[in-house]
Amino acid sequence: MKKRWLVSLLVAAALTACSSAAAETTAETTATVTEAAESEVLTDAETETETAETEEITADTTDESANAGISEAFAQYLTEVKTNQYFEDTPVPEEDARMILEAGINAQSGMNMQNWHFTAVTSHEVLQQIADDMSAGMPAGAMGGTAKAGIADAPLVILISCGDGKEYDAGLATQAMNSAALALGYGTKIISSPSMVLNGEKQAEYKEQLGIPDEMAFVGALLIGEAIDTSTLDADAITGPTERNDFSEMTTFIN
Repeated sequence: MKKRWLVSLLVAAALTACSSAAAETTAETTATVTEAAESEVLTDAETETETAETEEITADTTDESANAGISEAFAQYLTEVKTNQYFEDTPVPEEDARMILEAGINAQSGMNMQNWHFTAVTSHEVLQQIADDMSAGMPAGAMGGTAKAGIADAPLVILISCGDGKEYDAGLATQAMNSAALALGYGTKIISSPSMVLNGEKQAEYKEQLGIPDEMAFVGALLIGEAIDTSTLDADAITGPTERNDFSEMTTFIN
């Protein structure tokens, strides 16, 4: 706007200074000045557009680099994360629980059959009932002397059930939910031991209580919660972890 206002002043001054004999020359001069001004304004507009586009491209590139860095960091994290054995009592917010469940719902499955069901349990009473039934069905000392997180030791437990022969699909869904929970900063543990109870003599009772479809059976449980920092404790007495097999022993590359 300022440049257009300046052009108007220049045109007016030129018209006032010129005589009637130089009217044609004045008109040509005016047209030239106007065209130059409009060209300058157009150039500025183009420059502003180019600058905006450059800034947008730079922002997109920065975002892509940041996202790539985050993705790489999380991929690396998945190669190092360990099963969690101690959970805080702090409840998992419902919005986080729903996001974790959405990861399972959207996991891959054969022919996209989605032949699974997830039961999110936050009731310690229900989880303790399962734990007590498990203990009652185990021989004395069967759990060993090392303390490890059980089904009643996390604030959120997702029970995974599936149709017969769909265990692989259920495993994919379980891992998807596990990764989502890890991405949200939670500690996790996957167990299958409750199957002795949930698929045992009380199966019908538990199916009704937990909303498990009649045609499905329990296959695993995902324990989720804030991890307790055990860095100051004796690691051997906490987790009793086993060593991972060497990469070369577990993989084959065919080029």
